[in-house]
Amino acid sequence: MANPNPTTSLYCRDIPDAGVANTVFGSDTSIMVARPGKTCCAFPLFWFTIPEGFYALVTKHGAHQPYVDSNGKSSPVWPSGMHLGPPWLKVSHLVTKQSILFNTQIKGCKTKDNVTVLIDVSIVLRVMGDDPETRPGDDP
Repeated sequence: MANPNPTTSLYCRDIPDAGVANTVFGSDTSIMVARPGKTCCAFPLFWFTIPEGFYALVTKHGAHQPYVDSNGKSSPVWPSGMHLGPPWLKVSHLVTKQSILFNTQIKGCKTKDNVTVLIDVSIVLRVMGDDPETRPGDDP
């Protein structure tokens, strides 16, 4: 039986800020990566938050900024929570930790004996995080 709503593409989407990431990822199953904007206000913020359930990449003036933990280990992925820093630090990308189901149909596929078939393809994928030694228990 064919899937009535196949997910034929996965994409990246701009969102207003990191605080709405859970809502956006929950309502649209074809999003893999979100690019949050900086919260706009009258004064600069000296903190930013990363929601639980996401891998976050942070930039400083557009250049990647690694996270350095209390042991001095550097990681490209920032952990969830509230982080203090200058206003020019920004969460540039949020990648979901949940599994993504990609459903699509392959129409008109010819077999070896020249018969045209319709194939439903379902792929479950998940973006893996850092090295398991850096964040134990993060990856299955």
